Amino acid sequence: MVPRARLPGRRARLSAARALVAWLLASSLALARALAPHPHRRLDVRPTALREHLTRGRAVGPGGFRSASAGFPGDAPKERWVTQPLDHFDPTDVVAADARSSGDADDDAWDAARRKATLTTQHSSFAARSAPAGRTWRQRWFANDAFFDRTRFRSPNAAHSRDERAADLPDPVVFLCVGGEGPGFDADVVVTGGPHCASAVRLARSLFLKKKGGALLVALEHRFYGKSQPTGELRLESLRYLTSDQALADAARFVGEVATAFGLAGTQTDAASGPASEVRRTGLRTNHTVLSLSVGIKKNRNPRVTFPRVVAFGGSYPGMLAGWLRMRYPHLVVAAVASSAPVRASLAMPGYDAVVGEALAEPDVGGSETCLWVVARAFGEVARLMLERDGRRRLETMFNVCSSASSSAREPPLERGENRAEFLAALTEIFPAQSNDPACDHAANAACDIRGACAIMTNLSSSPSSGSRFRIDGSGTSGASATDRIRSGTRERNPTSSYTHDDDASLRNLARVARAAFGKDRCVDADHAANLAFLNVTTLPADWRAYDGDRAWFWQTCVEFGFYQTCDDDGCPFFSHPFAPRDANAFGTNVLSLDFFAKPCVSLFGLDLRAVVFPAAKITNQKTGGVTPGGSRVMYPSGSVDPWRANSFTPDLAGSIPHRSEKAVSKTLPSLMVRGASHHAWTHPARDTDQASVVKARETIAAQVEKWLEETDATKDGRFGTSEE
Repeated sequence: MVPRARLPGRRARLSAARALVAWLLASSLALARALAPHPHRRLDVRPTALREHLTRGRAVGPGGFRSASAGFPGDAPKERWVTQPLDHFDPTDVVAADARSSGDADDDAWDAARRKATLTTQHSSFAARSAPAGRTWRQRWFANDAFFDRTRFRSPNAAHSRDERAADLPDPVVFLCVGGEGPGFDADVVVTGGPHCASAVRLARSLFLKKKGGALLVALEHRFYGKSQPTGELRLESLRYLTSDQALADAARFVGEVATAFGLAGTQTDAASGPASEVRRTGLRTNHTVLSLSVGIKKNRNPRVTFPRVVAFGGSYPGMLAGWLRMRYPHLVVAAVASSAPVRASLAMPGYDAVVGEALAEPDVGGSETCLWVVARAFGEVARLMLERDGRRRLETMFNVCSSASSSAREPPLERGENRAEFLAALTEIFPAQSNDPACDHAANAACDIRGACAIMTNLSSSPSSGSRFRIDGSGTSGASATDRIRSGTRERNPTSSYTHDDDASLRNLARVARAAFGKDRCVDADHAANLAFLNVTTLPADWRAYDGDRAWFWQTCVEFGFYQTCDDDGCPFFSHPFAPRDANAFGTNVLSLDFFAKPCVSLFGLDLRAVVFPAAKITNQKTGGVTPGGSRVMYPSGSVDPWRANSFTPDLAGSIPHRSEKAVSKTLPSLMVRGASHHAWTHPARDTDQASVVKARETIAAQVEKWLEETDATKDGRFGTSEE
């Protein structure tokens, strides 16, 4: 196991903490990733704003990776390693992990994992070869105790301390940043908090400065992402061990590792139980987690267990895991903040684009009903042109569509049906609801946020009839809003305007948004075969930072979550033929249908659609509760313009949980809608340009976590409750 950490003197720690506070203000973000729409698409074919959002802190142009740790005051947090079973539900693997030590890696774990993959592929499968001896691997984690004052918390040996106050101190606090899909962590994750856990770092610092002891900050990388590679390759035989259930069990076991590594766990007895010399070590197994506790030899009627109060933090998929970790292991995790967590798995996710449509009409972020209507008109024109060969050539020219490497030299890219679907998927991504940042640089990217994109879409000043404007009020549906009319499938043209002029203008403006979103020097990639070829690579690159985790995440969508952003009915603002002929067969495979998104699960992994892929989301929801979660002390903040809120637990669902009143749910499972905010914007490091609603959300979340820490303080008479309260 990892040797117990020695903490510096309090005065030195206060000085280091002040230096760290100053350094945090100028630091960059840790490598991490938010959930991506259209998960089969390669990172490098995404619009610039979305690419930067998906890999916050990683340079998307020349220059490679940035690391804030280079400027860390003192030594940057080091890599740590915990030994894990390959399969937490195989007793042989669990026993093997218990017997093998954790700690610092003797060599580079990434290269070691890749070497192991090379060796094992010369025999049978990794699973079959290693099964008799038990299969284990090493998972990477980081820790930062700069804001952790252990003198203010109970120690496992407090009962034998000469300080009478020691036994009356509260249990230690640990803030766990849960890892997820995408690029791996670096040391910044426990320093700035990165894009998912900056709120945890900020709260730990606040509690420390208020002399409440602060919190130990730890972060655990997700299996099969970053450097945490169980088998060193991504073949099907290995990916079967990549599930959220395995990841949750990793985190549960890790909690015991942290408690042992920092000396935070033990059973306290009265002074009558004898001196410390009479204390022996024993192991307590609970759900594959071994906690090393100090137990007095003499019997005592009132033993008090010391164990850290762990609060899990995460945003997006890590937010899902944070909430589920509290639900699955309430004896190990006392609370969780599940930010922008789409906890309801769904094979098809039409709600994603529906929320994008609502964002385009949201005045708070620069949208308007007119913007939404013009966008719908533009996509209708795209559909009309896509039906004819000459129209497809015009689209290829207007939108600078890349030549397809997988097509013959004489075959234009949009002649293949699957490439047309890719083209439409690319166009839906240019409207940055998920990544909306009101403070983005419009000079560098005029379409970097909703305000910028809508400004381009509604600007008709360059059209032949500059006085012409789209009118949506009172045009055909008794004054219904554009949002309502699109939801109901009603999309009449404005009878007072010119069909040819208005549709052509909307199309030209859509092309302008695409040029701004992708950059003048980039073409729009619509090569479906190239995307699948990229996902079919089963080997890991030489440099772990070049691995984005795309194949691993697509596997998880196939076997657990779905999340396929379908757009194949009139309720979608990007529905590809609202103004075109209603013959769906004529349009073929252009629409973003479930069939288009799910077929790669077959071609890449050989999965049976009906037996595995189609029921996967339902099975996941049966285990987790979906948007009717159980448990307590889980907070669910969501952003109003974040498309992932369509599958999140939001305030309007508080009355939908069985056996609980809406008031009870609001108290035990509070949810929060952050007006105008994008995908877990409040979990990012604070900036002067942050929206007022985001700043307020951080304050609300911090106050809720502080309240839960008070509730779980065993020294507060009448306030301590069970983990299920």
